[in-house]
Amino acid sequence: MPIVAYAVIVLIVYIISAVYMQAILPPIAALNMIMHIIFRISHMRLTAMTFVTAVSNARASRVQTHKPL
Repeated sequence: MPIVAYAVIVLIVYIISAVYMQAILPPIAALNMIMHIIFRISHMRLTAMTFVTAVSNARASRVQTHKPL
């Protein structure tokens, strides 16, 4: 009998959790979309900074290796 009572309690907790999760899903989906956009913007900024730094480093190395006559 205790196993049946435990199973009923677990089932009740599961049903209550599922009902609450249905109410929480839309805000979580919106937050997920916002976080995806922030990630994409950060990735683009990192890529741009990498290109700028690579070009700057290449120019700096050319300037340092160039010796005037």
